[in-house]
Amino acid sequence: MNKRISFYIPRMTYGGAEKVILNLIEGMLKYTTYEIDLVLLKNIGEYSKYIPKKVNIIDLDVKSEYYALFPLIKYLRHRKPQILFSNYLHISAILAVKILRGKTKNVLIFHNFIDTELTFRKKTFNIIIRRFFSKKLFYRADWSIVVVRALIKDISNYYKISKEKISVIHNPVIIDDEVSIDCNIQIMKKSRPFKILAVGRLEPEKNFILLLQAMVLLKNKLDFYVKILGDGSEKKMLSAYIEAHKLGEYVQLVGYVDNVDNYMQGSNVVVITSPKEACPNVALEALKNSRYIVSTNCIGIRDIIINEEHGIILRKNTATELSNVLYKIAQANNIDSSKIKNRAKDFLLPNIIKQYVECIERVTLINRRS
Repeated sequence: MNKRISFYIPRMTYGGAEKVILNLIEGMLKYTTYEIDLVLLKNIGEYSKYIPKKVNIIDLDVKSEYYALFPLIKYLRHRKPQILFSNYLHISAILAVKILRGKTKNVLIFHNFIDTELTFRKKTFNIIIRRFFSKKLFYRADWSIVVVRALIKDISNYYKISKEKISVIHNPVIIDDEVSIDCNIQIMKKSRPFKILAVGRLEPEKNFILLLQAMVLLKNKLDFYVKILGDGSEKKMLSAYIEAHKLGEYVQLVGYVDNVDNYMQGSNVVVITSPKEACPNVALEALKNSRYIVSTNCIGIRDIIINEEHGIILRKNTATELSNVLYKIAQANNIDSSKIKNRAKDFLLPNIIKQYVECIERVTLINRRS
């Protein structure tokens, strides 16, 4: 039997889904005997340097998915992977597999809620075309994986995918024996007793303006310091807000960083402000580093933490609610980090890889019968 599987994604730019794929690839190489192909529209991005050397990188060298179909068919005909896992590029993945009619089966991985995609993506002609074909094609996939339970209803209703062909597999967390800390980095201002960290792309769907609004309410009540890690289209707007509300002494936009563990270890709490998100990877990173989480009720977070045990899920996604919760945590100063660390073990890489292997075997078995 062919022991080769493929992961098919646009590029290795900074993002949660890309980081997940890297972790899955590392896990597959470490805990299974599968040969791994990484198929990219274009081999560029911040994460490219982290691709393991044992991985076969296939650079289709095209500018968009619309030009990927025939190069992808050529790749599948030549390499014949057992499974093609696709992230975002589901349309060309399904078409290529169905046109070729070979032994390769395709598995779609869904990271986001449908309405998140519809709300925060501009309605260009290309997006409209993609949505049309996705509703026509996605139900024909051999299998689908969602990263939280709430996504089952979401994609089955919208794309008419059978719930019997959907698996829930959470994103993995990698826990090293010791978290590597660079003592030369001034992570947080040591003079500030309460340190807050936020991580993610500076884009509308991350809603970091909510955190800044909460800090305006807190700055005369609490001695705190905030660092926000990440880059994106809203950096200029957030910088302007910080300046206009005289938050410069309390808040820093750090930009993209390779190692968030350094910053996690230097913080008291990690804040998530997304209005709706499936499986926020920053929550997994926080659990890994035994850091308390304060999150909006972004739905997917309920698969990751137990409210008031590993963190607080806001009852209302407002700046007032967020500032009040942060103030109470700072005043109480009684976080039990042992429970947080134990929760991280539920998402350990070996367990997640085992679930992926079971999915591969299930898809293979189903198609042998058909």
